[in-house]
Amino acid sequence: MSQPNLEPTRIARRTTVIKGSFQSRYVLITVLFVGSLTLMMFMDLYGILSDSVLGNPTRPDLAQVWDSALRGFALRFVLYILSVTFFLYVLLHRLAGPVLRFTRLARAVSALDLTHRVVLRETDSMKDLQGELNAMMESLHSAVKTDQLNIQKALGEVEILKKQNLPADARARLDSVYEVLSTTLKKFTL
Repeated sequence: MSQPNLEPTRIARRTTVIKGSFQSRYVLITVLFVGSLTLMMFMDLYGILSDSVLGNPTRPDLAQVWDSALRGFALRFVLYILSVTFFLYVLLHRLAGPVLRFTRLARAVSALDLTHRVVLRETDSMKDLQGELNAMMESLHSAVKTDQLNIQKALGEVEILKKQNLPADARARLDSVYEVLSTTLKKFTL
């Protein structure tokens, strides 16, 4: 039985996002929300200024200024949305690492390997969940280890019983119990 793997393993992600849909969905929702608010503010401002600027025939040069301002706003709006998108990807990247490590822990446990632990980087978020998951793994590891020791004791008792002069049907049942206990003992990686 091996000791739990407490050393941080180097995890190399092949992509910059975890399951593109996870990170991109939140980026898209936020960008759409911020973009629509900005667009509504612009439309409100456009309505107010178009009445006062474009509705004033005494200053025809204001129409050119207004067109120039609209182009400038459109460029700033695109740059603003791109910067919000970049910021969100950087922000959500701090969640991507922990979620990836938690997913790997879940896969390891589902494969009955109880040696894995979650080790996060200093800049990662969700450190409290790391502690809780590692405590859960320690508890589970301890319980399974205790069960394995009990199974080993039971296997020893079955061995002693098998050496006695028993009827064939009792010996067959002992062989069956021995096989089940041996299989159960080998299930988990500790």
